[in-house]
Amino acid sequence: MIIGKIGLPNYILIYLILYIYVFINAEKILNLIDRIPLKSSIFWGIGITIAIILLFYFKTQNEYTAKWCGIIAAIVLFTIFVKLFKNTKRNVVVEFISTISFELYLVHIVTCFGKYSLYNIIPNPILGTIAVFASSFILATMLHYICNYIQRIPICKIGAKR
Repeated sequence: MIIGKIGLPNYILIYLILYIYVFINAEKILNLIDRIPLKSSIFWGIGITIAIILLFYFKTQNEYTAKWCGIIAAIVLFTIFVKLFKNTKRNVVVEFISTISFELYLVHIVTCFGKYSLYNIIPNPILGTIAVFASSFILATMLHYICNYIQRIPICKIGAKR
């Protein structure tokens, strides 16, 4: 396959196709999830989890079954969490973290990997993890506010949709 020739594993194509399908059909998928009773979702979730554990316990999985087990488990867990948290109140902390999620994505790499990794500086893994979380959160918050400030500068609004 072409993907294998450029150095990526072949299952990436399956993930990309599934991602595109879910993105295009998200509303239909959420409507389908709404029709599934919560008890049924939990029952199937427990059953699939037990089946996956047995596959790994008896060492009957291979590279492909492990990937499919991951995909199926992710779908089942997504279904259960959508059902559980559909009618909950909005949480201010979760709202704020969701507003800086892209910035967290951008800055966590700097604090986790490479030359400036906090894991290289802090030898204790627990303290290193706490430092990575704290510094990523602080840096992401700063980046978010800096970007919002830059967007409010009048010269930056040239070509922006009104």
